[in-house]
Amino acid sequence: MKDVIQKVGECDIEWIIQELENKKVSAQFPLQGAFEGDYDGACGKTYDLRADESEYIVPLYDDMQYTYSLLEKYKMHRTRVMKMIKGTCYSYHIDLTPRIHIPLTSNERCMFIIDGKVYKLPADGSVYLVDTTLYHTALNANREQFIRTHIVGNVIPQ
Repeated sequence: MKDVIQKVGECDIEWIIQELENKKVSAQFPLQGAFEGDYDGACGKTYDLRADESEYIVPLYDDMQYTYSLLEKYKMHRTRVMKMIKGTCYSYHIDLTPRIHIPLTSNERCMFIIDGKVYKLPADGSVYLVDTTLYHTALNANREQFIRTHIVGNVIPQ
């Protein structure tokens, strides 16, 4: 992967948000599992027992056709919705694979820090391939109530 962040496509985020509307979306909400009903594996809750990463492609909901068409198009697996409340960040870490990010809600106070550089991904319908095999973190530096929401899925480099 040559660029740290590459725009790889576009989507209708309003359609995705509508498909998520009747779901109880928590801080990490799985969209795919290794098997039907695997609501814990995609979010790392069963880390010691997890299947091979590439096995996390089973759709967990049958009323999200548009969202799942995007997961298939971008060859995403172990996909989840990740929410961050105001004033929070993740640890500085590396992932085993790059990730596709689809920002659903974001603003100028939400950012990635990757390899020491700051990046902002707007919630404008863009689909991004992010090299999360480099040290990175994400943060929501809002002071007022704001929830940063991304769909995040692992991809196997070609």
